[in-house]
Amino acid sequence: MFALIVLLGAMVVAPQVIQAPPRSVDDFAASDLAGKRRILNDIAASRSRVPIEQVIQLVNAAMRDPLADVRLSAMAAVGGRAMASRWAGTPGPPSGPGPRNSVQPERGVIPLEWKDDQQKLRDALSEGLLALLRRDPDPTVRHDTLIAIGSLEWPATTDDLIRDEFVAVLIERYRQEGDPRIRAEVVKAFRLTPNDSAAIRAVLRDALVDPAESVRHEATSILTAQGLGARLKLSFDDARPTILTSIKHPDGPVRVAAVRALNAFGAAAAEYVPVLRQLMNTDPDPQVRTSAELAIAAIERDSRLKRH
Repeated sequence: MFALIVLLGAMVVAPQVIQAPPRSVDDFAASDLAGKRRILNDIAASRSRVPIEQVIQLVNAAMRDPLADVRLSAMAAVGGRAMASRWAGTPGPPSGPGPRNSVQPERGVIPLEWKDDQQKLRDALSEGLLALLRRDPDPTVRHDTLIAIGSLEWPATTDDLIRDEFVAVLIERYRQEGDPRIRAEVVKAFRLTPNDSAAIRAVLRDALVDPAESVRHEATSILTAQGLGARLKLSFDDARPTILTSIKHPDGPVRVAAVRALNAFGAAAAEYVPVLRQLMNTDPDPQVRTSAELAIAAIERDSRLKRH
């Protein structure tokens, strides 16, 4: 979710070449694929000054388009306009230094009247976006729809809570979504927000042994130094039952995930070093044996550090 938000930020601060908006939704509907994508991508990058009411009409039309590429561009338009709304009246987020001796292009100012557009988009589009998230047949569209909803729901500062309604959507998607990219985005969102509850911790706990490596990576990042910006909300006591069940699972990748979770918890998992030694010596899966050996070394190293 956050990688695309950063990308949208870069689009918002791009040199502003203002494009003429479509005259009507009918003109948009009559356009070919390239034309529809250009219109929506110009909105995403703030290259057109389409009034928010027309943005909403265009996105609604694009969400019903039979072509997945058009629906994807609609999600970029939602995210880009929401990002621009947060920076209304300014040139946008800082873009960092350019190459040495380069001349930085002049940046346009985002219209001040866009300052309420994030809320207007959320009020007008939430129902349709949720329907797309739950029912679109294309997993990439569902993935980008979740990111678009996140751009509408994300609070002004990282210390603010996200709304309970969005938390419920995230939990629902983790439990019901088959695409691992979407489950990984859910875990990443919970990793980086201050929200905490038993239901959120249950998602994080189960994500430690998720079938998909990308999801497990997001979950274990909560427990390690790799999770920069993460908010610790999952204790070993929270995760212990799931890990101990999974370590006996018949599928090797699930056992590997459980072993790596013990590794990530470090000294807190010290009492399970004998279990790991048994896995290292007897498990039929070579990945489990290797992971157990690495986990033992990490747990013992962390235990020594905590003693000194």
